[in-house]
Amino acid sequence: MRKIFRLRNILALVILLLGVALIFSDQIERYAIERYTAYYLNNTTAETIKANQKKKGNFNFAKVKPIGMTNVVQAAVDKPNVLGKMAIPDAGMYLPILNGLSDNNLATGAGTMKQDEEMGKGNYALAGHYMTENGPLFSNLDKVAIGQGVYITDMTNIYVYRVTSVQTVYRNQTQWVDDVKGHKTITLITCASSQLDEANRLVVRGEFVQKIPATKERLKVFRI
Repeated sequence: MRKIFRLRNILALVILLLGVALIFSDQIERYAIERYTAYYLNNTTAETIKANQKKKGNFNFAKVKPIGMTNVVQAAVDKPNVLGKMAIPDAGMYLPILNGLSDNNLATGAGTMKQDEEMGKGNYALAGHYMTENGPLFSNLDKVAIGQGVYITDMTNIYVYRVTSVQTVYRNQTQWVDDVKGHKTITLITCASSQLDEANRLVVRGEFVQKIPATKERLKVFRI
């Protein structure tokens, strides 16, 4: 009888803990992602980035899943290949740039959308998850406006872009990832809302302005 009573108590406790986890899952996810973001912004060196540039990434758009607790937890285990850092100060966006579109990468920062992208050349395309208003990752992309600055760095140089367009497109309009002849651009893409079946994408595009050395003073724009 006591064993049955204990088993019931254990089951009740497990159910209670699961319920609490479900209720606070969004807050837990957000806290974990913010910790990952801060860690890689502050602990990635130019040497690490150079080594990661030689590695291959996953660029299969079709395999990208909605962000969830599973890949948030997995992101803490798998060390991502950080290629740089991104800052949009006017929108409060400060993120590591990661090699490819794996679920773990997209639970940590901005993922490159093509193999061998180079900062300051072609169309540097990045994707990120929209979670909630004022949330982490690309949630603040809807606060970006024309004329604002976008900064990316490989910790050797800083590449400065100026936002030239902000628009909502249908998800199958993949031409935004392609290079634009005669232009050096950056393109940032996220879902237009946090709905699981969201069909539209928010696309922010900027034109390249200049490349400058990444001095300690200038790197403060990335909050590092």
